[in-house]
Amino acid sequence: MSDITLVIDGIECRAAKGETILQAAGKHDIYIPTLCWMEGLTPIGSCRMCVVEVEGNPKLLTACTTPAENGMKVHTKTEKLKQYRLQILELLFAGRNHFCMFCSQTGDCELQRLAIEHGMDRVRYPFLYEPFHNDASDPNIQMDHNRCILCLRCIRVCAEKVGAHTLDLEKRGWATNITADLGKELGESDTCVSCGACAQVCPTGTITLRDFVYRGRRTDCDDQVESICPLCSMGCRIKAYVRTGSVARVEGLSAASPDG
Repeated sequence: MSDITLVIDGIECRAAKGETILQAAGKHDIYIPTLCWMEGLTPIGSCRMCVVEVEGNPKLLTACTTPAENGMKVHTKTEKLKQYRLQILELLFAGRNHFCMFCSQTGDCELQRLAIEHGMDRVRYPFLYEPFHNDASDPNIQMDHNRCILCLRCIRVCAEKVGAHTLDLEKRGWATNITADLGKELGESDTCVSCGACAQVCPTGTITLRDFVYRGRRTDCDDQVESICPLCSMGCRIKAYVRTGSVARVEGLSAASPDG
């Protein structure tokens, strides 16, 4: 596959045909913020955090879905982009309950990290405070819709990696929500296998595993140990985070199959 050449922030970059601007930037250690994007999942460009400016194009383009083209000149860190991303973050915080001091994922939250990274010290929009449902029906997984940013990572990993197709969207507009089996609570689902993949990919405190909540953030853990999940015969590889001699959390590795 022939390489193409483009310029990102003044740096000449090479990318394979079909790769996106985000992939090309990543190969050359050029950071572009993301929320809905995750390696291994189909990119959808819904969060708009990865927008970039391309010379000759009047629109802001999502780096995760826009193919890199030969001769492109891309800018990722202009003042216009900084203000645009800050506005997106403020709207996300205003839309639902994102009070970090009360959230179990504080310090381990991608939304919080981006807010700090972009210097967000206030929200210029009125908070909606819409009361969303906290689904505590499942014995293993809790889903607090008040903290959901609708990145759809959970829906995509459930469909594309797990193959269960349990999660989907319901309702419209501000009332849009994640649902199980087209209208059920998670604990009533006939298709959920309680694998925890949805909790692992969630960038906020929306989906959490009951066994590990408040046990310690990734950065608080002393050690990481790779092993094999013992719950069934599939032999999926896992990573255990250890804190003061106890397992604080367990996550599946991205290549969740016995052959890697």
